[in-house]
Amino acid sequence: MNAYQANQIEQLQQTLTQWEGSQVLIEKDEVNDRDRVTINLQQSIIHDRARSIDDYVSSLSIQLQGTGTITTDNASTAPLPYDRYEIAVNQVKSTTIGANEIHLETDRGHYTLTRS
Repeated sequence: MNAYQANQIEQLQQTLTQWEGSQVLIEKDEVNDRDRVTINLQQSIIHDRARSIDDYVSSLSIQLQGTGTITTDNASTAPLPYDRYEIAVNQVKSTTIGANEIHLETDRGHYTLTRS
């Protein structure tokens, strides 16, 4: 990770910390996978772990913790598993951070987070 990416992740974490206690809508668009998650954000943390052998699990992610629901691209809705949602951030391409909206592009996809 370069200095630019580290700075973007730090700014992202600071904004999400300010959002704790709010409801957040996460719209994820990855290759052939679109989800909408609504989460009552209780905590956001940077999760850094050892690199996996197959790179399926990201070594660096932002973990959003709280109760919520997930709606998949086939319109089925279910409770958010384990009361958390992770966004892999070890390959951040760009971020736009506003008071109530974040746009994040990574090597895995595009994310829009909106605070209600």
